[in-house]
Amino acid sequence: MCSTIPLPLPCIDRVNPKTGKSDCSSMAHLCGNGKYYLVMHEQCPQTCGRCDSNGRVIPPPPVIPGGCVDFSTKECLRLAIYCHHPIYKDLMKQQCRKSCGYCY
Repeated sequence: MCSTIPLPLPCIDRVNPKTGKSDCSSMAHLCGNGKYYLVMHEQCPQTCGRCDSNGRVIPPPPVIPGGCVDFSTKECLRLAIYCHHPIYKDLMKQQCRKSCGYCY
């Protein structure tokens, strides 16, 4: 029996079936919100900047053990725009895992 590895999806925002248009631009403020991380990753990858250089969706980060907490809730909420920035991503995973959605 052969198993297949799923190919990464094209990095496009999904369309609302009721309107025929994407709601992602109006929901972009939720991209860095930990509560909505997975749904935004799935529905609005382009708007949320979750595309690789080949135009494919970047897989979500792995779950990090040790609890879902921020070291500084106030600072993490303020700095959530850096959650997926290539330079700050590793630091944000350590310091702001709840606000950045790295624990689900």
